[in-house]
Amino acid sequence: MALTVTLLGVLVVAGLLLARYGADSRMSGDPTGRDAAWPTGPVREHTPREDLGLARAWFAQLRCWELFERSLRPWETPVAPRTGTSSA
Repeated sequence: MALTVTLLGVLVVAGLLLARYGADSRMSGDPTGRDAAWPTGPVREHTPREDLGLARAWFAQLRCWELFERSLRPWETPVAPRTGTSSA
């Protein structure tokens, strides 16, 4: 059962990555044969490096909002655990 779930998870992730980044099937030149200036290298709309940059920017924005919201409620500071002597 665990092997089946793992295998399905791998297939789903592979499908998502293929759908996101795709595979450039052009071997060379313009597929129509009319444009000599057609780029021969792979051209993709998204790259993993760009997506990681966007993710980094997104998490930085979330951290900024958390800091801003925390600054609006200074009385809600985290309480440090009490250690040391007991009063009993």
